[in-house]
Amino acid sequence: MTCPCGHYDYVDSTAETLAHAMTYHREHGNRIIHEKLTGSPLFQGSPLDPTEKEKEIVNHMRLYQHSARCPEVLRSFLDCNPMYWCFIPLPWDEAVTENVANRPGNSTTDPNLDAVIATTAVDNRRVANYLDNVPLPPTPYAFSYRQIKQQRLFFERLVTSSIHYRPYIKLDLYNIAIIPVCK
Repeated sequence: MTCPCGHYDYVDSTAETLAHAMTYHREHGNRIIHEKLTGSPLFQGSPLDPTEKEKEIVNHMRLYQHSARCPEVLRSFLDCNPMYWCFIPLPWDEAVTENVANRPGNSTTDPNLDAVIATTAVDNRRVANYLDNVPLPPTPYAFSYRQIKQQRLFFERLVTSSIHYRPYIKLDLYNIAIIPVCK
């Protein structure tokens, strides 16, 4: 498998079918991108979850660590799943400009202030926990008010959905080549 950026290759073998291997990598790759962007696992694992140990091992595989940070993979994921754009912070000046345009008369210059207020005033504790885990933007970036509201809606939908719900469309993240091996 090769990352679309061409900077990372991963070689694996399987006793299963190619379809099974592709499903496996698609599932874990998309799950890890979700977790990287939102800061939270899709579902909190329990000791009774038979796949929890496997998820822990897969989380440390360099293939998935690379793809969760690769601009080309993230762009493909975001293009297919636009509801995740609210987790991509804006340059600070753009966030302030957007806030001023959307909230006339507001003199707040810190676009993250509403995030703190909203998080402490949340009715639903599960939504608040998810919001608390959203990664903080690096110094020159911030979330706009619009993005913070979209994050809240994203998590409200997530906590009210069935346990089998995936908020993202599963995307094939890697270019796959088959190399047959004869005995």
